[in-house]
Amino acid sequence: MGMMMGMLLFTFALGAKHKPQAEPCQRLDKTYLFMVDSLALTTDQAAKIKQINADACTKLNAIKSETGEDKDAYKEKAKGVMKETKDAYKNVLNTEQLAKLKAHKHAKGKGEHKKLTAEEKAQKMTDNMTTELTLTGTQISQVQAANLDLCKQRETLHAKRQGGDTIGIKAEHKEIMKGYDAKIKEILTDEQELKWKELKKEHRNKKQQNHPKKD
Repeated sequence: MGMMMGMLLFTFALGAKHKPQAEPCQRLDKTYLFMVDSLALTTDQAAKIKQINADACTKLNAIKSETGEDKDAYKEKAKGVMKETKDAYKNVLNTEQLAKLKAHKHAKGKGEHKKLTAEEKAQKMTDNMTTELTLTGTQISQVQAANLDLCKQRETLHAKRQGGDTIGIKAEHKEIMKGYDAKIKEILTDEQELKWKELKKEHRNKKQQNHPKKD
């Protein structure tokens, strides 16, 4: 049994390594590995889960090709596939295994929403900008420094707000962002700056949709 599970893991890892996958596919890979390691799957269960995930990944990659750069459209369609996958798990796993899987997802979700440090926030921002704007090595270090400075200033403002000192907070934040924008503008090329403005506009629109102003 142990040898069979080892072979299944090895085969699955090889497939994941040589195949470009959408982000949810990568999460499915990790879920599969967790199941094999922690849920005491039988050989039959492991094979069925592997096939369920493979089918889901095929659908997700097809959706990715269909929706292209429209991330909202992709997420909306991907939700349906992930729900189908969850339902399929219920036909394979027993009650105890499903409970363990649910507890794992819950714990993982709490971990993902932990409070990040200024350094972690800056790194996340830099990683996103590197991907979206195709930054050079020199630009990455410069953007990282600007992002870290911004995150630290925001932390200071947040501490003041938490302490009840809210006078002039909005104006101060506006000045901080103005200085940050000026730094980033100096680092980026004209083409990158144009793309960056588009990304910021998309972010603002999404934020307004998620948190509409009350009348």
